[in-house]
Amino acid sequence: MNEEILRIMKMLEEGKITAEQAAALATAVKGAAEPEQSPKSIEDKRILMESDMAKDQIPGQKMLQVRVLSEVGDKVKVNLPLNFVKGILKVTGKIPMVDHEHLQGVNIEELMDSIILAIDSDLTGRIVDVETSTGDLVIIDIVG
Repeated sequence: MNEEILRIMKMLEEGKITAEQAAALATAVKGAAEPEQSPKSIEDKRILMESDMAKDQIPGQKMLQVRVLSEVGDKVKVNLPLNFVKGILKVTGKIPMVDHEHLQGVNIEELMDSIILAIDSDLTGRIVDVETSTGDLVIIDIVG
């Protein structure tokens, strides 16, 4: 657990996350040692997802991270190298392995165009952050 806290502090120091996000991640890391409980509030879901995304970052590797946590407990966790994503998006126009059912109300074509633009512009950070009225949470980040 200490190694994970150090990673969080390094991300904070590098400006990749805010102090509030670091606190949430640290809380989630400490809670990971306890038996897993299904998150109830949207904030609990967000903390769980932020922690999960942080631990899956690979230093020096740009990745597209997609996380979906539905109200009924469905979890989607996708980590793809950015070069792979760029090629697939240009050929198919969509992200592989992402269930679009949880993105109802989102213009998928505009979303994919935004992701391509972010990749082409060498941007990092949050691309999508959707909280649905049913309690689903969808987060897409470019990290690295």
